[in-house]
Formats: sequence, structure tokens, C-alpha cells
Amino acid sequence: MSRLYYPNLMFEEQLQGNSRMKASAQALVDDLAPCFGLLSGAENDFVLVRDEAIPTGIPDVMQSLQFLTIAEAQAAGAGFCEFIPWGWSEPAGQLASKLVPTTAVPPLDAIRTVNSRRFQNTFDEWCRLDDESFKTAHDEPFSRVCTCLSDVNDWLKSLHKAHSIPAVPWVIKAEFSQAARNRILGEGLELDPRTTGWLRNQFTQKTIVSAEPWRNRVAEAGLQFTVTPDPFGTQKPTIQFDGLTEMVTAADGRYIGSLIHCSTQCQSIWDKAIRHGYHIACAAGGLSYTGWLGIDCMILEDATGSPGSNRLLRMAHDLNGRCTMGRIALHLGKLLGPEESGFWFQLRQTKPANTDFPLAPKLPSGVSIQRTSPCRIGQRDPQITTWLLTGSDSEAILHVSDLCRQFSGG
Repeated sequence: MSRLYYPNLMFEEQLQGNSRMKASAQALVDDLAPCFGLLSGAENDFVLVRDEAIPTGIPDVMQSLQFLTIAEAQAAGAGFCEFIPWGWSEPAGQLASKLVPTTAVPPLDAIRTVNSRRFQNTFDEWCRLDDESFKTAHDEPFSRVCTCLSDVNDWLKSLHKAHSIPAVPWVIKAEFSQAARNRILGEGLELDPRTTGWLRNQFTQKTIVSAEPWRNRVAEAGLQFTVTPDPFGTQKPTIQFDGLTEMVTAADGRYIGSLIHCSTQCQSIWDKAIRHGYHIACAAGGLSYTGWLGIDCMILEDATGSPGSNRLLRMAHDLNGRCTMGRIALHLGKLLGPEESGFWFQLRQTKPANTDFPLAPKLPSGVSIQRTSPCRIGQRDPQITTWLLTGSDSEAILHVSDLCRQFSGG
């Protein structure tokens, strides 16, 4: 029996009840949707795609996959053993009941809670890396939950009072905000009309926002957990830590790719965040949440931006009760040899992309290139393609990741 993957990559928008999507955003989702199937380790699994976005020019790593529209999946009848969404939203649950009626859908209220900024704020602990306080985390969250415009203004005043620089940069995120979406970047005490309008729209919907200072990122890692209910029906779930990959991001925080079997940091630097992640996963399981849980943590510079000075470890700046790109990258590690390192890269191009990797002439010798996404999406060239770059020299892979970051505007 085959599994059916449903790449609802705009999962957070579905949690907010937003069913409409801009054409430009839909195109990016269509480009990345086939990559969800990279998690499949079996023959003849299927990935759902839109009628207008059937992929062709399938790379070798996807040859065992098949791509179906929803209508084709319905016509196939009861031919699937499992329905696997990117995230369990209400539309995902409704589709699962139609296509694979035997699927057990997790409680949607638990899904909403675990993916909310309010829940994340509860676990938004941090510590300094260069003093004894690394042993204990600060109880005061790094972020601030705001329920009205006056809360935001009060937070801005307190933020600037605590810093000596005149215009402290900040970011304000919607309650369901991931992948550098649904947020506002700014600096200073004054809110411009666009930001004020955005905030009022959020509060009109009876939701919250999360406000936090914007700091320079030194490194960022995605921790992957799986929460499984206890088979004997107790309230204590089984928590499995599946691994981590260090993320590479652009200057604006946008995800570019993941390092596999290599890192810019000593791996032990993430140990405290992993322990904290177990605590978060247990809390999620206590709410009856089950499934994948991605927790993003980061090392940042202090407010002065002095290199090597007062660096902070923020242990849970994003909680993702769904699949993540980091989980796919972790899975791709199975394609690497025992002594190999890799970088899984999302390449964005505004011009039509050809089948060749544009940075190939600049790569160090010994680095192999493997395409991991289709050459065509429907009747067009994709704007985003994905590539797995591998080699036996981890320093060369780190250099490759830096080249890709610069190419992407990082």
C-alpha cells in the first residue's frame, strides 16, 4: 500500500483561516511541493499537486515517486495506507477523511496551540554563552506577547530604554508566523502607517502578536523531534529526538538551506537547547499533540554587535508542529557516504532557470551536485529549485554554503 503526501506548505495561513493565496506565493508553494516527497523511503509513494502544477523533468532522487492531483487520488479509491500532510490543518483533516478515511487526525486545537506564538513565548528561554549564566536560562522570555497596539508601544519604549543605540531594530510576528512570513521588520520608537495598519488588522481578528528585538545571527539550528502517544493510553507521550541540522539563512532570516553532517559550531553548543526541546515536546504531548515537532534555536550577538562578545543562545525562537525543511535535509543525510558532508540548498531565481546549477564553476573540486527538485512545474520553469551539494571535505562544504548565501543575498 502506498502513502499519500499532502504538501500544504501554507499551513500557518490555513490555521488562520486564510484560504486565498497570492499568485506569486502559490507559485513558490508549487515549486517546493514535490520536495515533500523526498521524505519517502518506499517505492510508489504519491505526492499531491495542483492540476496546474504537475511536475516533469523529475530528478533521479525522486524517480520512485508519483504525482497525483486530488481528483486523480479520489478516482484511485482506497489505494493508500496513510495520509501524510505537511501540517495538520482543518483542510488537511477534511482531505484525509475523503482520500484515506482510516487516517487518525490529531486534535486540531492541540495543533493550533503548539504552533501559536503564545505557546512559543512560554518556552522562549535564553542564556549567555560567555559567562556562568550559561548553566541556567533566563526566565524572562526573549519575545513579548502583545494583545493590543498600546502593548506594542509600551514594549518599544522598554526596548529602547534598555539599549544605548538610538534606533533598535525589531521584528513583530503574527500569532501563526513561520518561514519569514506574516511579520513586520522595523526599527526605532515610531510605527509607520503600514505597520500600524498591519497591527490593527491582527488585533481586529482577536489574535496576538509576538514582538522581539532583532539581533545579528551567528548560527541557527533546526532540532527535529517526534511526539508519539503512549500505546497504553497514559498521559505520558514518547519523545524521540531525530537529530539536528544547522540552518543557513539570508540577512532577513529567510531560509536558504541546511548543512548536513557538518556545522559552523561545536555540536555540543546545542546540547542545552536539545534538553530544552525535550521539555517542550513533553508539554506538547501533554496537550494531546502528536507527530513531528521542529524547534529552531539560534546563537545571536548581543545588542552592541561586538563579535565574540556576550553571545546568546536562544533555545526556541520557532516551534513548528509540522514538517520542516530541516527535517527533509536531515532525511537526505541518508544519501551521503559515511565520511561525506552536504548542503541542501534552495536556489531562488527570478529569471527562468535551466537544468544546470549556476554556481557550478565556483565550487571547490570534489564537490558533487545533485538536483532534488523537478525541472518543470506545469507549463513553466520553477522560480525555486533545490540542490544537494556533497563532498568529503567539510570545510569545502562550509565554503559552498557561504557562496550560496552570498548568491541569495545573505
